[in-house]
Formats: sequence, structure tokens, C-alpha cells
Amino acid sequence: MYLDLRCGHDFPDQQLDGWGFNGPIIGPFPFVTVTFAEDIGIGENRFLPIVNDLLCYDGKYYGDWKLISAEFLSATDQARVQPYSVNAIS
Repeated sequence: MYLDLRCGHDFPDQQLDGWGFNGPIIGPFPFVTVTFAEDIGIGENRFLPIVNDLLCYDGKYYGDWKLISAEFLSATDQARVQPYSVNAIS
């Protein structure tokens, strides 16, 4: 399972003209959970924070994200895949 990050912001209260930028597709993850829209669990004791309704990863903020199963990654998607890094969690 991969997490496709989109509608990127440079900082959480940035007002966008349009949809922002595409972020990476990160993973693979064994599972993904969301608890009260406060964070996203992506494995054993690993969480991506949600700040001002935006998912935070690698110093950027994303207003749109989707889960993609590995078998449904297109060639375009595969070019955006980055291995998940615990060091990129803010």
C-alpha cells in the first residue's frame, strides 16, 4: 500500500492559487489507519501528523492524499514513488 500526496503547501496556512503541487508517493506500508483525523498510522508506532487539516511529510503539507495498492500504480505513479523515510516525519 502506498500513500499518494497531493495539493501540496509549503506551510500550513498558505493560501493557494489552484491545487498546489504533487508530492511523492510514499511506501510501501503494511497498513494505514486514521484516528480522529489527528494523525495517520503507517505501521508499528509510526505516524504522519495532520496539522491544520493538512498531512505533514518531509517539511511540506498536503491537503489531498489517497491510498494506492501496489498493483494499481501506473508508470507515472511509479516515477513518483519514494521509499518512506522515518526521518521525513516532522
